Amino acid sequence: MTINISKLKPLNGYILVRDKEKDEQTSSGIFIPGSAQEDHIIQGTVIETSPWRLEDGSMMEQEDVAPGDQVLYTFNAGAGNAWEEDGITHRAVRPVEILAKLVA
Repeated sequence: MTINISKLKPLNGYILVRDKEKDEQTSSGIFIPGSAQEDHIIQGTVIETSPWRLEDGSMMEQEDVAPGDQVLYTFNAGAGNAWEEDGITHRAVRPVEILAKLVA
C-alpha cells in the first residue's frame, strides 16, 4: 500500500515525522551495523501535527513543534507506529517522545 504523506493528517495529539536518512558508514569508512544504529538518537523532520484533547474536553494545539521543524527522538519513538515509504521511515510519535527541537 502506498501512502501519500502530504494527504496524511495525524489525530489525537500525534506528530508525524520523517526520519533523516542514516549514514551507514562513518566518515572514515567504518560500516555501522543496524543494531548499533538503533541505539542512537534519530533526527527527523516534522511533517504534520495534530491537537490533543485536554481533560476538560477542550483541544490544545501543538506549541513546541510545527511542520518543517528538525527534531530529535530515540529509535523507539513511535514504536508500532512507523512505516517505510520509498526507503524513508515515517513515524507517528507522541509529543513526549520528542527529546529536542533543533534551532538555528
